Amino acid sequence: MLLVTSRKCRSSVLLSLCIGLLCASSAAKAEYLGLMHGRFADVSRMPTLSADVGVAFADDYQFLGARVNYKLTPIFMVFGSMGLSEQGRSDGLPIGVGALYTLEGLVSGLDVGIKASYHRGSFELLDVNFDLSNLALELVASTQDGFGANGNIDFYGNIGFQRRSSDFSFDDTELSFGGGVIMPIGPGEVFVGVDIIDEAMFGGGFRFFF
Repeated sequence: MLLVTSRKCRSSVLLSLCIGLLCASSAAKAEYLGLMHGRFADVSRMPTLSADVGVAFADDYQFLGARVNYKLTPIFMVFGSMGLSEQGRSDGLPIGVGALYTLEGLVSGLDVGIKASYHRGSFELLDVNFDLSNLALELVASTQDGFGANGNIDFYGNIGFQRRSSDFSFDDTELSFGGGVIMPIGPGEVFVGVDIIDEAMFGGGFRFFF
């Protein structure tokens, strides 16, 4: 009986260590469990309703999902997301919510806003279910005048803090920064970007206007 209990204890400790290492590896992924920012800091430039589909990927991490953006006022927007995510050998179905608020008149030539988001997903590893979550607070900026031959290419940047946690007492707060490009195409616009903490996470997608 003691031998069985000891084996169960060791298995539990080993599983906890595996999940802990899995969570620790996520510390290098900005906007973890969601899509890249990929939007203007000036909410007034967004349609009232839009939907994004896209991917994000890094070493041992993938996310494929969708996000719905809804503009409540010319300076305030809310959004929600859902997708499929793989982290190492685990997989899950994270969902997220957030908001973007435009800070008017701060910098000449640039639009500036503040974004907060929370993502949470249930994952499975070795037949054990556990939750991973990410709380993000970022300052975002985007160009007011487009670049390129047609003046339709805009750039955005983001910098902030990402706080990740899990069921196994893993807690980590990191500084993140990144940026990308937004360009109108057909019934919407395409966006691509990169986010960095310890390593790069790349991503992109397409936004449909409604």
